[in-house]
Amino acid sequence: MIEETNSEFDGSEPGQKKVFTLPAIESSLDLSANPPELRPVLIDGILRKGHKMSLSAPSKAGKSFALINLALSFAHGAEWLGFPCKPCRCLYVNFEIDRASCWQRFETVAQAREINAGHENLKIWNLRGYNAPIEDLIPALILDIGANQYEAVIIDPLYKMYQSTRVRTFDENSAASLSYLFCEFDRLIRECDCALIMAGHYSKGMQGAKSSIDRTSGSGVLGRDPDAILSMTELEATEGGYRLESVLRDFPSTVNLSLRWEYPLHIVDPMLDCEALKGGAGRKQAFNGGALLDAFQKLDTGAGVPVEKMLEALGVKAVNTLKARIADLEASGMNNIGLHVQGNKVLSTIKNCQK
Repeated sequence: MIEETNSEFDGSEPGQKKVFTLPAIESSLDLSANPPELRPVLIDGILRKGHKMSLSAPSKAGKSFALINLALSFAHGAEWLGFPCKPCRCLYVNFEIDRASCWQRFETVAQAREINAGHENLKIWNLRGYNAPIEDLIPALILDIGANQYEAVIIDPLYKMYQSTRVRTFDENSAASLSYLFCEFDRLIRECDCALIMAGHYSKGMQGAKSSIDRTSGSGVLGRDPDAILSMTELEATEGGYRLESVLRDFPSTVNLSLRWEYPLHIVDPMLDCEALKGGAGRKQAFNGGALLDAFQKLDTGAGVPVEKMLEALGVKAVNTLKARIADLEASGMNNIGLHVQGNKVLSTIKNCQK
């Protein structure tokens, strides 16, 4: 048993003592002989049960739709943005939109995916307008999660939990404030054995020039504490285009996907891989040239493809973006059909490139 003097956040009289239990110190020999099992994976290559994940993006980028999509993926055991998800019980905590609008979003996303919105694995807690402090919300969540055995809990958005009776002035830019909140999250995870997923928001201004770990508004705790940090950043030329990037603590590979927003879903679109982040310092080097060639070959009738049709097929609006992609194709050594823009057409130096 360990005794500790209360801090300013403990809500008790100065100088009082509290008693709590810490886990035993373990021998490396014992751990080597009986290694603990890794926690089950809930999102393949991204998130384990008992871990924390944040998804941050600019305002109105469709974060809630992406997390509703994730909640449905957990319930059905389906893929999310191409990543397999373990079927599990999920609680979606909605702080932001009214009850009817929230359910309409679930139904809209489910319909677009051709699955059912209603599922025994999915529950929703609508808390818009209920300004409860952390000290009330966390115990209530612990009771409900314990009773229902949720494996994943989604909090949307995180900043709605920035209220406390113990922190005198809760400030998202304060490491002390955020550390207190995340310690409460750790308590919830420890007692309920679940994963916690939260929606963050970007700070003002262009974020493309920043490291993905630094784009979320608030204290640096938000860039250090979660086990999986996902950021969804606008692309330079494509309206509704985003790049999903990750910083992962428990998995070797990183997420780096280009997405196209088509209400109500984010669609993985490799054709956007060459595009720069909005406010960034240049185009992303990785490029799926085969996808560009496929688009041209499907549309070409032997006389070239109108630029408008190519732009539509690629989901972009600017001719310069198309030219940049062809330049990347050339630089990669993949432009073996001499693809180029001439006037209002995309042409090939090889006649009739249809498959």
